[in-house]
Amino acid sequence: MEQFNLIRNSKFKEEAVDWIKINDKDILFSNGQVEILRGKNDTDTVSIFSSPITVNSQAQYVVSFDVWVEEVSDLDSADFAVILRAFGKPEHINNNEAIFKWYPSLKKHGIESGIWLNIEEILTFPDSFLRAGIWFKTGHVKVNNLSLIKLSKETLFKEDNGQILYDSHYQLKNPVFLPLGQLELSRNLGECSLNLDIHISDISGFFTQDSCFALIQSDKVSNLSISDFNSEDIQKVSINFENITSNKWKHIDKLYKLNKKHVAYGILLSGKGQVAFKNIDLRLL
Repeated sequence: MEQFNLIRNSKFKEEAVDWIKINDKDILFSNGQVEILRGKNDTDTVSIFSSPITVNSQAQYVVSFDVWVEEVSDLDSADFAVILRAFGKPEHINNNEAIFKWYPSLKKHGIESGIWLNIEEILTFPDSFLRAGIWFKTGHVKVNNLSLIKLSKETLFKEDNGQILYDSHYQLKNPVFLPLGQLELSRNLGECSLNLDIHISDISGFFTQDSCFALIQSDKVSNLSISDFNSEDIQKVSINFENITSNKWKHIDKLYKLNKKHVAYGILLSGKGQVAFKNIDLRLL
């Protein structure tokens, strides 16, 4: 699935169009990158901020950028190049107005003099308006390939030719649940059967959290948000336990005992890679 960069003009093809200049002294825009050259005695901060980006608490986001510094020893103690701030209102921009901040230290990420470094992290935000910022004090720095990608069920899953396909370039921070439906029992006790076929291109990307499917039992119809349930209400299908191997279709046939009136079901994944599902069938017995 195509995943879009949410930061407008992130390659600075039109210099600072779609960016707000707080202090753009000593900034150069060329070849899709930002370059800043500051002296050790410069005390003000060079900063520009992107247009506000609407983010929500139900999704995960991966922020990534490449950074280069000429000499690490020239960096100020506030050794940042890219920062993120989230606000309650789209017109806000100042640090004291932020309800979320991400200031990644270049030194803590292992920056070395004269060597490009990629910094990438998966983050979650409150429902808010996010701004990316180029924020730098002293030294010589270059930044390019700045991106913010939304990871959610809308961007990770698609249906194609009778199959449900999952495709993620990242190991997710939290599993993503794609609800497929709900069943209602006529009484509080019963059984159901689950049948499905699954194909994982490379299972090595799914070792950390190896669930691939989930059943959720509840006493009432739910909004199918898996975070609303206790672990004892969720029954998961394990990739490892089912002996699923890379690049082969595997049929899964399981029986579950039910003790609540409603059972919801869906795909539950957090790994890096591609997964296909077909012939999914859950029925009461």
